[in-house]
Amino acid sequence: LRDRNLAVLRSRQGPNDETLALYRRVLEGQRRGNGPDHPHTLGAMLNLADALVEMNRLDEAEPLLRDAVARWERVHSSDKPGTLLALHNLAMFELRRGRPAEAEALMRRVVAGRERVLGREHSETLGALVNLGTILHQSGKIVEAEAAFTSAWQRLRQALGDTHTSTLIASNQLVGVIAEQGWPQRSRDTVAALIDSARHAVQRSDVSANELNNLAYLFMQAEPAGLRDPQAAFTLAARACEAERARSGSSLWMYLDTLASAQFAAG
Repeated sequence: LRDRNLAVLRSRQGPNDETLALYRRVLEGQRRGNGPDHPHTLGAMLNLADALVEMNRLDEAEPLLRDAVARWERVHSSDKPGTLLALHNLAMFELRRGRPAEAEALMRRVVAGRERVLGREHSETLGALVNLGTILHQSGKIVEAEAAFTSAWQRLRQALGDTHTSTLIASNQLVGVIAEQGWPQRSRDTVAALIDSARHAVQRSDVSANELNNLAYLFMQAEPAGLRDPQAAFTLAARACEAERARSGSSLWMYLDTLASAQFAAG
């Protein structure tokens, strides 16, 4: 237990060789104490694989991920939360490896499984749906990606509210794919709802600089033009710059560019 807690603490600081050594000790301890197929052992395998992925040691992570998935499915069941987590992690790994078709198939299983086990409105279900949208987007299936992001955002908005971070993340993803398609006519009602949601979301004082910048873009570029609010865009872009300065971030130049564009649009 001490090794596991220490490994988690080290990993939060950024995994390194010391973190990996701790995770390996935890895994070996679980194998000796509980056996190779116990949920705690399989969880330790996933933790080690995650650390390896974060360190970009993908060749070492892949067999661990595949072994964990195989054991979860063989020994437990396909709808166990641990099985679905292992499938989720493997799906994101496949996307990172440049295998989007495999990633999509796996993530669809995760979404369907979590809907059955946890329900359609559960945060883990909706997180998987957002990730499915990301996979579809990177696969060039932009209309399908928009549908996934729209469904996730609408359900998150209902379950968690406009100001929740998860709702904002889905909102920003959705705005991105709609804008990429040139703000199509079929999406106009969704864009109007996104702007209404954004007006509530920005009342939070802790919205990140990146989220503020994305919302400024929405208010500045939305179609039809009657939905735009250049003054709100300017205010949000200014907040983004202030937040980025406060944390000495490296994206200030990008937010200053948005601020200049918003200032021009606002006259």
